[in-house]
Amino acid sequence: MLDRLAEPSRSVADYILPLYLDTTFAYALASLMALIAVALIVMAILGNIVRVSHIKRREKILNAEIGGLSGGTPKDGSSAQERQFRDDFERIDNYLARPAFLAPGLSFAWHQYRRSLSQSP
Repeated sequence: MLDRLAEPSRSVADYILPLYLDTTFAYALASLMALIAVALIVMAILGNIVRVSHIKRREKILNAEIGGLSGGTPKDGSSAQERQFRDDFERIDNYLARPAFLAPGLSFAWHQYRRSLSQSP
């Protein structure tokens, strides 16, 4: 019974093992493995390049958003609403700082927000 189970693997081994005695086969197999390794390296590098380009694009978008939020100029990506707020800030601040306008909690929150801002010339 064991002979019947071993026969298929013995016939495969009898066919494949002599190939390894031929140096041409061994070199061809080694060359094939080297080509596959090079192909995998190239694929990894190309995948990395694509990922880096996506990250740089996202970084550019985020920098534009952050620049706009930090009181930037039109050159650095601030929106028209952000520039309008910056230009009208003194009028808005005077209006919101009046105690009669806001509830005490909101007035305190505006005061805290106002203190956290840095004025740039």
